[in-house]
Amino acid sequence: MAAAVPDATADEVAEWTAFAGPMIDREAALDRERRTLTAIRNTLLPKLVSGEIRVPLSDHPEEQIGTAVETLSA
Repeated sequence: MAAAVPDATADEVAEWTAFAGPMIDREAALDRERRTLTAIRNTLLPKLVSGEIRVPLSDHPEEQIGTAVETLSA
């Protein structure tokens, strides 16, 4: 159980925080995004599989609008 633990100075801690802080913040933002995308997937996938909603097969505006109207009508 004997382990050497370095005794960091205040400057070393500040330097590490400046280095690692943005990475930790980015990881937290990516985790929030992952949770949001997971919730969207879990909501939409059953509807897509059942045919309740559909994904347009082209970028043609008329097909895009038709899909939106079908969704709103359901």
